[in-house]
Amino acid sequence: MSDLHLPLDFERTHEFRLLVNALKSKSVSANLPEKSFEASAVFLYIRLFVELAFLARTTNRPGYLTKSGTLLFEASLEPLFGDSCRPAAVLKEAMILEEPQAAEDGDLYCPVFAQLNPHFAGNFVSREKRGNIASLYERQKRHVAQEANQQALMLSTDAPNIFRKRDGGVMSDSEINRAMVLIKTLDNALGLARSTKQYSEALIADAFDISAKYAREPEVLRSMFIWIMQNRTNPALPKTTEQILPQFETIERMTRQ
Repeated sequence: MSDLHLPLDFERTHEFRLLVNALKSKSVSANLPEKSFEASAVFLYIRLFVELAFLARTTNRPGYLTKSGTLLFEASLEPLFGDSCRPAAVLKEAMILEEPQAAEDGDLYCPVFAQLNPHFAGNFVSREKRGNIASLYERQKRHVAQEANQQALMLSTDAPNIFRKRDGGVMSDSEINRAMVLIKTLDNALGLARSTKQYSEALIADAFDISAKYAREPEVLRSMFIWIMQNRTNPALPKTTEQILPQFETIERMTRQ
């Protein structure tokens, strides 16, 4: 069982005072005792963290209060707060919850929970393991590049027309190398092996598009490769390079959440 972490001084924070004031403003319509606003705010804060802990185990996104999760959360609090006081809206007014930039419609996000409780995600990777995976990536990088070059030579012999861009243009040697390294690195990050027959013109064209787009952002690619190595068992992550490449930018944004 994981420990739930709360800020030690959360009752002294600006956001907590905002929460108390927000509850006071709802006191006319909400079923709250006149002198219990602070106690109700403490209960609501802790109840939010408990709800987020359960959600993190199923969504692998610590801090996210999904639309369906919000409905369940508010239903569980209705006996205390009544019909006309929406707990999620009050928490948002107090800036404890916020609307994330990249999320499904209706999702809310608690950055404090996410910072203190990443271990509640089913795909949580410890800092030590992240360091080991990053080190493994660096050790494998040169070998993967050599394999990509050898594979490109084999394909040039067996299927000389496979290295074409979507507009029909022929890729240069450096463009071929970047595309092949991208494919090999993604395969390696996913723990996959690929035979020569499994390369296609569409796969290589997809890889060319992505490698050209990120040619001047190698750190972005590095971070994404390591993230995939860490999270390849995540059910939300596609399981093949063919599936990842068309969704590359969406998945790259996911790695920054």
